[in-house]
Formats: sequence, C-alpha cells, structure tokens
Amino acid sequence: MHVSVSLVARATAFSALMVLTAAHADTTTIDFTDNVGHFETSFARPVDGGTATFFNPITVIGPDQFVSTNNNGLQIGGANRAQAFDFMFDVDVMLIGYITRDFVNEPLFDITGPGVASIGNTSVGGAHTFVGGPLKLTAGNVYHFETQTFSAAEASFLQGLTLDVVPEPASIGLLVAGLPLLRRR
Repeated sequence: MHVSVSLVARATAFSALMVLTAAHADTTTIDFTDNVGHFETSFARPVDGGTATFFNPITVIGPDQFVSTNNNGLQIGGANRAQAFDFMFDVDVMLIGYITRDFVNEPLFDITGPGVASIGNTSVGGAHTFVGGPLKLTAGNVYHFETQTFSAAEASFLQGLTLDVVPEPASIGLLVAGLPLLRRR
C-alpha cells in the first residue's frame, strides 16, 4: 500500500509540474495591429489567463482617445494621438519587450509605476527589449506609458507588447512541495 501512495504522490507532483510548465512556458504577445481600441478611451486585451486594461489616454489636441488605424498599431506621439496612457494587468507579468513601426521622428517613451522606471525606450521600428531589462508588473497596480515629446512632428506605432505571465505564489509552492516526491524511489 505504501508503494501505491508513493507512486500516486509522485505522479500527482509530476502532473502539477507539467501543468505549470505548460501554462507558463510561452511568451505571450498583446497585438495592437487589429485596430481594437480605435477612438476608445479604454480597452482590454486577454493575456494568458488574465486581462490587460489600457485607459486614460492623454493627447495634446483633440479628444483624449486611443488611435489605431490601418492595422499599424496604437499611434503614440503626434499632436492628436496618445502621448500618454495608463495600463494594468489582473495577473503578475514580466513585460519582456515591445514591437514598434516607424512613422515620423520616432519619440522615446517611458514606462513607470510601482517598482518600475524604464526611461528612454526607442520607438524606431522593430522588436526591442525595455531599458532596464524585463519589467515585473504586479497585478492590480497602475503603470504609466508616456512619450518624451508633445510635438506633432514625432510619432510612432506601438504594435505589440511581449510578456510572460508569472505563476501565482500558490502554484510555485505546490511545485516546490512536490519536488521531493519526484526524487523518492
């Protein structure tokens, strides 16, 4: 009977490890090129078991709203485009990088918030990592995106954000608790 319980415990621990690995092994991309959020003051996107919410856009002139046209992504900078906005996740994430598309005199931008200060990120077209490395964003906290210009002659497109969802502490605890069971014979 002891062998059966041990085998069941090891199989359960191994299954938990496989589920956690599968659920959190891949990098997720939030794609802004589908025009979701166009002329909106807020919008949400699904993120590997959670939600990212983007809100409070600030423009220099015109209504404070997001602009996403012609499948280019969210326009950042420029006179009547979002110069700044807030965002949050309902799960913990590691914000790894971002994808931009050139437009005109690409402005630098910053991401700030609790425990995060990534200053001077480029918006020249391509895939990039954030200044300061991956950014750990905690669920429920508000983070701020802001271009370093308020000129109509500096704009770019934010086409996507790449991130990993961080496993919940309870899941990590289960995993750690089950590891010794995998070693026993």
